[in-house]
Amino acid sequence: MRRIPGSEGCAESPDRRSNLLVLLALVFLFALQIAHAGGPRWVGGSSYFDSSVKGQRIVWANGQVTYFTDLGNLSAMISPAQANAMVATAAAVWSSVPTAAVSIQSGGSLAEDVNGMNVTGGANGVTMPADIEAAATNFPVAVVYDADGSVIDALDGAGASSPLVCQNDGVIVSVDNLAPSGNIIHALILVNGLCATTADQVANLQYELIRGFGRVLGLDWSQTNEEMFDTGEFSTGGMTGWPVMHPIERLCNGGAGECFSNPTQLRNDDIAALNRLYPVTAANIASFPGKTVTASATISVRGTIQFPGGQGMQGVNVVLQPLANGLPDLRYTVTAVSGVYFQGNAGNSVTGFVDASGNLLNRFGSDDPTLEGYFDLSGVPLPPGATSAQYQLTFEALNPLYSGSSSVGPYTTGEVSPSGTMPVIQLGTLSAGSAVTQNVEIDDADLAASEADGPEGSPVTVPVTGEWTGG
Repeated sequence: MRRIPGSEGCAESPDRRSNLLVLLALVFLFALQIAHAGGPRWVGGSSYFDSSVKGQRIVWANGQVTYFTDLGNLSAMISPAQANAMVATAAAVWSSVPTAAVSIQSGGSLAEDVNGMNVTGGANGVTMPADIEAAATNFPVAVVYDADGSVIDALDGAGASSPLVCQNDGVIVSVDNLAPSGNIIHALILVNGLCATTADQVANLQYELIRGFGRVLGLDWSQTNEEMFDTGEFSTGGMTGWPVMHPIERLCNGGAGECFSNPTQLRNDDIAALNRLYPVTAANIASFPGKTVTASATISVRGTIQFPGGQGMQGVNVVLQPLANGLPDLRYTVTAVSGVYFQGNAGNSVTGFVDASGNLLNRFGSDDPTLEGYFDLSGVPLPPGATSAQYQLTFEALNPLYSGSSSVGPYTTGEVSPSGTMPVIQLGTLSAGSAVTQNVEIDDADLAASEADGPEGSPVTVPVTGEWTGG
């Protein structure tokens, strides 16, 4: 299953309520979303998008993103000028990556102070100013300063803007319009003024704005260095490499200011994901003066993980780490999930080929079987100051709790535990410009025959983590 797009918090946020989904359905006819950890949120499929887009990342055209800001105060302590400065700072974090062909710039102001007087919900849906609607592609990214939370409440329901859960509703992002050409063409950012009443809240909100722009750019959540939370053994290296685009907010409560070191600094995993979506090439570098061609400044490890017999193994977290004194250097961990360019649930003759809204299920993700186990760890920066490093490649399961709006990789209703013994592969020394192909076959992966599932009237119970089979 794939994820329904719409608005979501920049931390662990529930799905938006039905009134907003109804509104979005009127202007955004494809309501099914694909999730890709450490990479794109969306990949073109066999329908809706132009045929040339199938299997391609859905991004902003030419890496150019223009946002427009609200005329009102963010809160009693944050004026429009101060709020605009916060937004500009968050945008610059992404624009300043020297190996990414992306530029986020202010286009000026919206036509009004967006507030509870002009965003209202009722029996017939939500009414809002024209320049923040999904169809307002001349205002590609609308940033709303919701001083009293009334806009969020109108869209999500009474109490949705509660300052008690600022880690969820401090910044809420909706990427609500994708073009058949394979480009993102509109997004909405709601900044909750109820989460900007103290200096600590404002500090945390700055961090959430950075996460919000990551989602606007089309990045998905990423599972990186999260064994710390399983073992309780937190380390400086592990936290240094914990990406800004982690799926669930584990450390920040929305009001405690900076809840870990350097929260507004992108990690290697974030940078690599951005590089993959928006690479600087010989063809576009003239549009990004001062930047560097991505492939020549980074390393690339691509390949497939598969069952015996060749079928790709989808939904495995692939982990690339440099070694320091023979041990993984957690500060520079980079991950990607296998099979993210391959379609998920495209339907069948029993379940049908359309979703509840009548949209074809195959509009996201390629149907090319060679992509089912494919992984892409390109655009990876070397450790700071290094011209080369030894690298290690490992494979792991995704956290089964990452589902719905917090899902990582191609599954949204729960993750699947990889079958067989996952290897540890020493890649040797890689330097800037290195490109490695690493194909992996899991020899002891489960190739259970169908009869092992039991008779039709008494099927074998499948574990909650799913059942891997290939062949």
